[in-house]
Amino acid sequence: MKDKIKETAAKLFQDKGYHKTSMREIAEALGVTKAALYYHYSNKEDLFISIINDMTETMDAFFEHLDADRPYDDILNDWIVAMIMQRRESPYRRRLIYYLMMGRYHNQVHVDLRPMMEKGIQAFRRMIGRAQAEGLIRRDLPLDFVIKYVITTVQGMLNEIEDRPLLNFDEMPDEVLSSAILSVLKGGISSQ
Repeated sequence: MKDKIKETAAKLFQDKGYHKTSMREIAEALGVTKAALYYHYSNKEDLFISIINDMTETMDAFFEHLDADRPYDDILNDWIVAMIMQRRESPYRRRLIYYLMMGRYHNQVHVDLRPMMEKGIQAFRRMIGRAQAEGLIRRDLPLDFVIKYVITTVQGMLNEIEDRPLLNFDEMPDEVLSSAILSVLKGGISSQ
């Protein structure tokens, strides 16, 4: 039940904003009483923070995975698959974190995601740096540029999947979609 509550609340927070979303609206969207909702969460802030904590724990696991002593392609592919699965399993919660990181709620909710973001960037620096040192990624490109390219390409693709329902990727298996994203990351779209 808690996952359903969090996903429903995340959708409403996205659609209406934090301040304009009430516990009553969340309860109504779930088809439960406010008392049932308050049984799980003491207030709206508690619910919001619970969503953020769950997602940051998930992202921390992703970042630890980036430090694994495995081939770069395998690590990156596994990370992309995990991001795709997260999008399928909890799209509104994933998007809520993305919006928080982009500053969308900076005047509504005060959650400091900088430590988590810095941990992620450091993990990417180590992984991509190793791949550059091994000659798997072009060395003429600045490390931070490559990191931004990888993150924005994957995030951008996942956001497009959510925002453009006519581009139906939901029927594409996770591994096929991940492989396509990884292929574009590594070689672009040119046939040369």
